[in-house]
Amino acid sequence: MSGVTLIHTETDTAPECRVVLGGGRLQANDKIDSRRIEVVFTNCAHSRASPKHDDYGLEREGFELLDGGPQGPGYFKWFPPEWRRLGYCPNSGFWVAAQSSWLTELSTKQSHHYVVCGRDGYVELIAERYSWREWDWPDGVREDAASKPPVASGSSDGPGA
Repeated sequence: MSGVTLIHTETDTAPECRVVLGGGRLQANDKIDSRRIEVVFTNCAHSRASPKHDDYGLEREGFELLDGGPQGPGYFKWFPPEWRRLGYCPNSGFWVAAQSSWLTELSTKQSHHYVVCGRDGYVELIAERYSWREWDWPDGVREDAASKPPVASGSSDGPGA
């Protein structure tokens, strides 16, 4: 993932956050294409951003999220077969915290603690659910890709959904 942008909007009905980022899908030739991805978080009353300090793991008080796989050159041999085996990117940069001190502090029972990690930083969101859309982004400006219909979309009501 790269270029994470957080947009938080308060409306008359419910607060909403959008996170726009660059990502990709694994192709048959083991290359990753470029995609513009937009994730919309519903009933998102809390969000925060932080710098990322390393490329292999993400630790913060209250939760721990670690990328899978070996570090170093072995990673590039491990990555494509693991992606195919799982059916999704093993290091997607998008997580739901299994345990969260922030969620506990807020006493929000029907929400989840989401983390979206980019190259240099990450955003955390407390929201009920999310939906996503993605566009092919072969070249040019990332935002221009959204002028066409999305190539994929989906939604979730939380962990494992």
